[in-house]
Amino acid sequence: MRTKKLFWEQPDTIEFPAKVLSATPSADNFAITLDQTAFYPTSGGQMHDTGTINGIPVIDVIETENEILHILPEQISAGSITGKIDWERRFDFMQQHTAFHILAQSFLRVAGKKTLSSHLGEVTSTIDLEASQISDDEIGQVEALANRICFENRKVNQFFVNKNELDNYPLRVMPTKGERIRLVEIENFDIDPCGGTHVNFTAQVGIIKILSQEKIRGNIRLTFVAGKRALADYQRKWQILKKLSTQWTEAEDKLVDRFDKLQSEQKELLKIKKKYIDSLISREADELIAHTRQENSRLLTRLFEDREVREIRDLAKTVTNRDDLLVIFGIKNIRSNLIIACSEKSGFDLRKLAPAVRENINANGGGRPNFIEFGGIPPEKLEKSFPQIIELLSHRIKKNR
Repeated sequence: MRTKKLFWEQPDTIEFPAKVLSATPSADNFAITLDQTAFYPTSGGQMHDTGTINGIPVIDVIETENEILHILPEQISAGSITGKIDWERRFDFMQQHTAFHILAQSFLRVAGKKTLSSHLGEVTSTIDLEASQISDDEIGQVEALANRICFENRKVNQFFVNKNELDNYPLRVMPTKGERIRLVEIENFDIDPCGGTHVNFTAQVGIIKILSQEKIRGNIRLTFVAGKRALADYQRKWQILKKLSTQWTEAEDKLVDRFDKLQSEQKELLKIKKKYIDSLISREADELIAHTRQENSRLLTRLFEDREVREIRDLAKTVTNRDDLLVIFGIKNIRSNLIIACSEKSGFDLRKLAPAVRENINANGGGRPNFIEFGGIPPEKLEKSFPQIIELLSHRIKKNR
């Protein structure tokens, strides 16, 4: 016996009675079938409804070839039940799904772009277009048309026709199977085969906002929100703008100019900082080389604390560019690093030493013949192993000279 689909016939139904047809184990849960249901199963890019059956949570709804399975964490043995769907979730998906239909037709009319697929997620939804690019101007025009359709409060009709009647309707997409086809029509705008749930009038969609676009396998994927989601997105972004406006004592419409100015100033400051740091590193390199030479050594070792890894990398490269020394630098931070470097003229291939070092500190690393680095080392492990690594490398280098 097929389950009667109340979500098609009475999409505004929140609570409904039904009889249990079967109740069988399903993994760690139970699969319940009913003679009728308002619970929409995951299908056509739209996620399933949630809610309760006799107060027990419905955690999934799955449609097989002949029945709709309600997945519950507990068994139900009663012959009659009361089902109650989560209306907030249902109405949210009704808004998103109807918004998708409006957007699909809007993209077709404004930009001549056909829809390939859609996905209605719990936070945002996506629409994939058969297009290699779409301009911001086109997106703006699509949004304007889509929201005009919402504001005009057009009727959304949902009905069945026989397959041989399809030629009577200007369908945006032709169905691929079925003798009885369910159509969703936005009056005088769009008509499409669809089994999802929709609002009754376009004004119930609220507003539609496209958030972003990206390339997916040569086509365009757009992320959008509608209804309550669009309101929440606007409120969140307004709070951000309000906070920035207060902090910078700037009007909202001047924030972009202020940001551009700050970004330009930051770039100049970073240039100055780099010159200053380069100068300090150059001086530090000379001091380290002089000190090492005074000790009549060709091995330069230091264990630094709370220094930026990038600075110590530059320091190691500066030293080895200026003198034929073997450099072993450790940098203790929350996650520590070990750098080993030598002059390109030294003839050493430090990569041959990497396995022994890796085994000693139990960390991944590698690099070029004259520069290897290991990262993600616990600081206490680096501090404990540092003298052993110096001894190990000194021995290996003397042996290979």
